[in-house]
Amino acid sequence: WRTGQAQTHAIVRKMQLFMPGLKIWLDIDELTDISSLEDVVSDAAVFGIYYSSGYFRSKNCRKELYSAVKLNKPIVVMYKGDSKSVTEEMIEECIINCNDYDSPGSLLILERIFGNRQNELMTSILEQGPIQWLNGAGFSAASLAIIYHRILSNLPFYKCNPSELKSKGIIVPGELKIVL
Repeated sequence: WRTGQAQTHAIVRKMQLFMPGLKIWLDIDELTDISSLEDVVSDAAVFGIYYSSGYFRSKNCRKELYSAVKLNKPIVVMYKGDSKSVTEEMIEECIINCNDYDSPGSLLILERIFGNRQNELMTSILEQGPIQWLNGAGFSAASLAIIYHRILSNLPFYKCNPSELKSKGIIVPGELKIVL
């Protein structure tokens, strides 16, 4: 999982650059007591994962994820790489490793990560499923816009007022847009 830590830091810094008030807790930066992992997850409005190979093999990553699933926290998953191969690896790794005594079950975990991906329309990409992180200014801005949408749509204000987010949208500096 260490392969994902540098990328996680880069994404978090970009997220905080364009949304300065966003409070993001990173276990590798701020964890002082491993026994407090569940408390930190409990305090979070949204639980985020940057998936890289080995994520589900990490006992601490699973511990955080299990808490998020059991607490019914919204889960935002980001990953880098080919969509099909990475998501297949993610599913296989979850099934193999998420079967501890305290696991909510790999099927429930995968349901929470992938949601109902039957409909691949843009609205469902904004609402659920793993988000492919794309490098490059315009592309990373597009990935950030989806991440911000997922985070904001799960905050109390926007849950009560979803039209506010949908009508105004999210603009991320550098994001590529269709020009007519």
